[in-house]
Amino acid sequence: MNGPESETAGGMPDESREKWITIDRLCDAYEASLQDGRVERAPFLAGVPDAWRDQLGAELDAIDAAYRDAAETRAGTAIDADSGGHRLGTPGNVSKLASLGSKKVWLGRFEIKQRLGTGSTGSVWCARDARLARWVALKIPHATRVMSDTTAARFQTEARAAAAITHPNVVQVYEVLIEDGLPILVQQWIDGPSLAQHLKRHGPMNYDLAADWMTQIADAVACAHDRGIVHRDLKPANVMLNEGRPMVLDFGLASYPAFSSGLTTEGTVLGTPAYMSPEQAEGTSDANQPPSDIYALGTILYEMIVGSPPFVGKTREVLLATKSTMPAPPRSRRAGVPRDLETIILRCLTKSPQGRYRSAADLRDDLKRFRRREPIRARKVSALENAWSWCRSHPVYALLAIGVPLVALLTMAMTVSQVKQHQLSDRADALAEQQNVLVEERSDLLVERDMIQLARASLEMSLGNRTRGLQILDNIPEALRGWEWRLLDSLSTSPNWQLLPRQGRGDTPITSLAMTPDQSHLFASAEDGCVWQWQIDPGEVQNEQGDWTIWNPHHYELICETEAPVRKLVTDPQGRFLAWIQGSADVALWDLRKGKFITQLARPDWQAGLAITFAGDGRHLLVGGGSRDDSAPQTSWLACYPLDPDGIPGEVVERGWNGQAAVTGIVSSAAGQFVISRGGQSGLPESDGMVERWTIADPLQRRDDLLWRGLNVNGLALDPDAHRLAWCDGIGVVYVMDHTDPTRVRAFRIGDHVIRNLRFSPDGRFLSVGGEKGFVARCELPNPAIGDPVEQTPINGSRVRMESLAYDRFRGHENLVEDSLMFVARREIKAADDSESEAPLRSVHWLLTAGADGRVLKWGNPDPPSVRRLFLPNVDLADAAWVSDDRIAVATASRGRRPVVIYRERQVNNSALIVEQRHTTCVERLSLRPGMTSAPSPEYLVACRDRILLCQSGAEEVVVTYENTTPDERFSAACLIGSDWMLAATAATESEPKERNANDPARTRLLLFDRHSGQLRLTRPMPQLGKILRLGLSPDRSAVLGVTADGHAFVLALGQPNDGGLAEPARWFDGPIMKWKAHERAIQDFDWIGGGDRLATVSDDGTCAIWRARPHPGATTPESTGDPILEYRLLVSSAAVTRVSASFSGDRLVTVGLDRVIRVWDTRSGLELVSLEPRQVAPVAVQISPDDRYLMIAETNVGITTIDLDQASNGSRDD
Repeated sequence: MNGPESETAGGMPDESREKWITIDRLCDAYEASLQDGRVERAPFLAGVPDAWRDQLGAELDAIDAAYRDAAETRAGTAIDADSGGHRLGTPGNVSKLASLGSKKVWLGRFEIKQRLGTGSTGSVWCARDARLARWVALKIPHATRVMSDTTAARFQTEARAAAAITHPNVVQVYEVLIEDGLPILVQQWIDGPSLAQHLKRHGPMNYDLAADWMTQIADAVACAHDRGIVHRDLKPANVMLNEGRPMVLDFGLASYPAFSSGLTTEGTVLGTPAYMSPEQAEGTSDANQPPSDIYALGTILYEMIVGSPPFVGKTREVLLATKSTMPAPPRSRRAGVPRDLETIILRCLTKSPQGRYRSAADLRDDLKRFRRREPIRARKVSALENAWSWCRSHPVYALLAIGVPLVALLTMAMTVSQVKQHQLSDRADALAEQQNVLVEERSDLLVERDMIQLARASLEMSLGNRTRGLQILDNIPEALRGWEWRLLDSLSTSPNWQLLPRQGRGDTPITSLAMTPDQSHLFASAEDGCVWQWQIDPGEVQNEQGDWTIWNPHHYELICETEAPVRKLVTDPQGRFLAWIQGSADVALWDLRKGKFITQLARPDWQAGLAITFAGDGRHLLVGGGSRDDSAPQTSWLACYPLDPDGIPGEVVERGWNGQAAVTGIVSSAAGQFVISRGGQSGLPESDGMVERWTIADPLQRRDDLLWRGLNVNGLALDPDAHRLAWCDGIGVVYVMDHTDPTRVRAFRIGDHVIRNLRFSPDGRFLSVGGEKGFVARCELPNPAIGDPVEQTPINGSRVRMESLAYDRFRGHENLVEDSLMFVARREIKAADDSESEAPLRSVHWLLTAGADGRVLKWGNPDPPSVRRLFLPNVDLADAAWVSDDRIAVATASRGRRPVVIYRERQVNNSALIVEQRHTTCVERLSLRPGMTSAPSPEYLVACRDRILLCQSGAEEVVVTYENTTPDERFSAACLIGSDWMLAATAATESEPKERNANDPARTRLLLFDRHSGQLRLTRPMPQLGKILRLGLSPDRSAVLGVTADGHAFVLALGQPNDGGLAEPARWFDGPIMKWKAHERAIQDFDWIGGGDRLATVSDDGTCAIWRARPHPGATTPESTGDPILEYRLLVSSAAVTRVSASFSGDRLVTVGLDRVIRVWDTRSGLELVSLEPRQVAPVAVQISPDDRYLMIAETNVGITTIDLDQASNGSRDD
């Protein structure tokens, strides 16, 4: 039969939990005593706390009232005649329902048969549904709770929860209704005992039967869980047995969020204590989750196997044990329990919800496996889990059990650690030091790797593979890019664009270039008979940060294609016509306005055409050529075609010569005049060359003057203002002549290659040259460019003095450069603030070259903003040195005999650097004392052969002049010592008898002068030394270092400073000299590296030696100073190395020699990092500024070049 409800009223958190559980249990016991006929209340109130007695008394009063009312109702109800029974008199009054006798009692349509049981909140009755003719069980609340909202809501929740479950092992709820004012829960009638009654009568069950029944119960609970329903009060009393089939009932405490929201809050204890999960006993939110039901199922299965729940006793004790005590294993209470079944039970009873089965379905499946004798999935609860649960249950004992051994262990560990602390500390320090060493070694390896990459890039660029070199440069991380990287990147000149790619054309040579006078169109010709045209876009106004985009170089068109080679393109002064030489000597005319041929003039009887131009007025076309073949007689010819306005040529006027060199160039000078050049056979340098001036005099041409005679002439050019002529010969010399005064001419050496062509820039400032082996250069002509008159006409080339001219070298072509031209793009520069003021114009010089390699290249300005120049032409620059971070001292030699000193200050172009020039006779070298560059007004020495000048930076007057009175000696070196002395070295003069060697050791002396008065104080012959070439004070000012012409270096130790000066010079001036053989040949220069403990020397033997030698200040014997140690020797060049300079940081060296190549070295590894293009002339000085920002290069007859190493790469790749 349906069992009695044993609800436990919902209580409050903490103390109220146990209160309501206790009251419910006492009410159940009191009702059972009433049924047995015992009505004593005192035993139930005994032992209950005073605060609970009033509430317990009220509950017991309600049960008594229900029984009294039932008795009164049974005695006073009327009997229905038809039914033979009676109906309740007052609807809604549950107190009228009394004990049933022999008569029938009706509640609505239900015939009440008997009371099945009574709980704290209501009673269960057996009744017959007269409408449906079936037996049902009615659940009716007590009279005191009929009007309770919570009771009504729980009735509604129970009905909905049970109705939501359709399962053969769940008691079915038919409906919930109100009959005669009473809320009634109508549910399925089960004619059988509860599981609790079965266990009470029969005791522990058979293992397989227990597993079978629990399988069905777990399946029913799993069905409820699948619908989101948690029972929360599973116990044997809520499991009915219907013909041996267990059925779950009583969902009054079920957690079903869809139906019971708000009925249960966190902290509320619901359920029966013996079957509660630990989280239910705690009253946490986890109590409403499926693991709580799984724990209850494990408890029920435990009781089915053992006969009682895991924990029994008083409510408080049971709740405490549920939370903290591990249940006794079933095998300990009933021998023979299968291990798998025990494992299943204990897995359900795990304290942690996560340790139980994940679902009731998993429990069901494991029970089925047990019944089939298959391996179960549950694992045995580990000792660690049991220990953890025990610790949580007994925190004090756990703390003591763990703490005492832990304290002892910690004490032992501290004792041991104190013993080993020093060992571990030492080992840690050693490992840290080793790690630091490894990190430093790795960093050094990375730096060395990148330095090798930099050296590779420099080598690739020196071989002409700039693209590959730039790729290697770009692979170096930015963090490791020093100033030498920026220097190489800055000076790696390359074309901005390749205008005419070689794809599809092979290596067909490009023979000539031409441009219209208005610079709107560019033309190029090739040996395959093609003529291309570019239309030049004048471009848009750009701001200061904008790029110069003159035209799109890839947009070009083929305007003409012939079967014969095309060369020597030329446009007329008005930009109307384009003419060229085609084949051997044919001439073609093209109308640029109409884009078509005008005519082709075929002259098969002429020798090769070599030159063509339009007359200045555009009314004549001049063509010349001749034989340049060794196998044919030497001939030349000149032809003139008159042209009408449409370019139609008239009758040709021509002249020819036998035995004269061919006409190699023609330029129009003034109206009716032109100049031609002649060259010998095959362009041999030794062939005769001439420059002649002619006049167009119809019907014949007339030669007016022979302007020049010399070696073979390969090119001819005229500047736009018609004031200067320029031509080149076969040995790389360029001549510039005043066209109006042929007696004024200058000759410049530009490179070492044969020059084939040259052009003036439109403004006449620059001259571009092209020649063999891809040689392309651009030079800025000095102003004035015309030299002194030459008393001979025509001028013979051998009579003109050769000069050096600074030029910019361009790399890009692989072989012969056929032609070049320059044009100037003047562009408006907008201010960055977009002001309305008139924008200034800036000139950008573009260089175009055509090569036999089939390419047309466009070049920009090769000098980035970091490169600045100060030209000092026609000056014998002897030496230069930094005197401060922004000031350079320059010593130049005059050709006069008067020892007059001229002082000038100049500013390096577009920079804040100042150059102070001391111009006097017989200048040898400059000398600065270490550390003087940081002084407010540094002092330095200008060493001349017959005197030494002490100068102060920025001051025009010489401070002191030191003179040597010995007539057969001259000064060879000097240096300042302290604030009181000046030390100089002398050597025999070259006027000595030839049998006396100028390097004779006997004629080498050291002279000590008073710095302030200039008087000679002490003299010391140096017979053991050769000619001293350089003297210098060590950075710590403790010794003087000198180098000689016989390859020796020596050290003279000084005394300690005393009151701003040195001790008595007699104590150190005659002291011992330590010398060593540093090089096989003369030592030209030296410099201290870093703090002065290392030294670099360079020699005529082409090497640079790095020494580690710090002379001891108090050394008195050579042995006390110690021999210098040679770290390594750099093989710099096969030529003499003349200058060396170390950076202030000491990690870089810069060398230069007679090979004119500037090289940058790493002082730690000795690796050559950068090798720059050879200079035009051998530099007399190369030096890094004191702040490591600038590199200064001094070249005689050229001037001073400075490179800003901090911004060396800005703008270098694009112009």
